[in-house]
Amino acid sequence: MLAGKTIEVEGEGKKEEAEDAGKSNLDSAAVNSAVDGFRDTQLKNLQSEHKETAKGMPRAFCVFVVQEKFDSDGNPTSTDYKNYRVLVGPQDKIDTLNKWMGEHIKGDFEVVERT
Repeated sequence: MLAGKTIEVEGEGKKEEAEDAGKSNLDSAAVNSAVDGFRDTQLKNLQSEHKETAKGMPRAFCVFVVQEKFDSDGNPTSTDYKNYRVLVGPQDKIDTLNKWMGEHIKGDFEVVERT
């Protein structure tokens, strides 16, 4: 820029991807509040009601991931909000935990199941 030259940016698809990401934009404060609510209520219930169910399972977790992306090209900031449910073990335990989570953990997020 000091030399008066234009900065070249590679990748035409970058702007299109950012526009797609902006379409699912969420309110960051609302998302953070929902995650805090999960931690304070459903998480405690899940742990107390299903601690024994999860015993002996190599993987049994439910985690929220909130990722915000800023696009310097002027597109809106996008928020990606996902609930990962990773359950590895006997099928009856997976079914029990999946059923409980499906009934009790709801919100404006994408559920990503890995079993």
